[in-house]
Amino acid sequence: MNSPNNKDSIADFLVINKTLDNNNLGNTKLDQELINEIAKQSFTESVGVLNPSRFKASIQSISNQFPFYTDISFESVPSSFIDVKNIPFTWDPNAEYVPVIVPNMFLDIYNFQFSISQNLPQLTPSIVKMIVFKLTVYGKNGPINFNAKIVGLSDRISSMLVPAEFIQWGNNYAEIKSDNEVSRLVVFKSMPFELEEAAMVDGCTRLGAFLRVVLPLSLPGLITVAIFSFLLSWTDYTYALIMIGSDANKTVPVGLASMVGSFDLRWGEIMAGSTLIALPLFGAFALLSQYFIQGLGAGAVKG
Repeated sequence: MNSPNNKDSIADFLVINKTLDNNNLGNTKLDQELINEIAKQSFTESVGVLNPSRFKASIQSISNQFPFYTDISFESVPSSFIDVKNIPFTWDPNAEYVPVIVPNMFLDIYNFQFSISQNLPQLTPSIVKMIVFKLTVYGKNGPINFNAKIVGLSDRISSMLVPAEFIQWGNNYAEIKSDNEVSRLVVFKSMPFELEEAAMVDGCTRLGAFLRVVLPLSLPGLITVAIFSFLLSWTDYTYALIMIGSDANKTVPVGLASMVGSFDLRWGEIMAGSTLIALPLFGAFALLSQYFIQGLGAGAVKG
């Protein structure tokens, strides 16, 4: 995790698998002893298993405006590890469609490579979620078709995710016995307590360790929250309009709104007030942009 090769050191999760080389081709299994060892690490908050599909499947568009076909495979992961929230992500054989979560990276590849080379329209996330695909699962009793829809785009796991119930059904339909081998894990990581302990060994009190170690490491997130809170309060109009009755105490947004009349627009005062609103925002971003970018990136990139 802390090696120079780890490019996602600010993320709050990791996707773990063996490095594939000529010596371990076909042997990428993570045994239970290793999984337990990972779970015991001080940086580990929780561990989830990525369960791959073991059946053959294909997916294609049912629209002539968007011709598309490919063989495909899936994975499932416990719902608590999915970064797409507030969506129905379960399945049963009577469901209207199979919900699928795809990586944001896939949509970028389509929009900026595939669509250009194939002369196809570019797609926004909202349009992608409207498209109904034909999903075919192949088994010993022949192919069986389902409708499938993309219900979300993930920044966390670079895999096509479907509900665990669909993975289990597909493996059973293809009559493939799962050997329960684990090849990939997703791990939520937390701040190692050893950092606090090391500071106290060096002579810090618990308060000193918090102020000198924990707080600086948490600073990007705290500053990001502070900036968003400042933005919401500084530019707020409705709450200030309701609560403030005195002209002397009006906030700038409310004061600017009062300058717009039915027959009069005081453009000079409005532009001056707009400048007053914008200057503190520019100043905040100029001074704190480094922390703001780090805070936004934490937990929002691929592991």
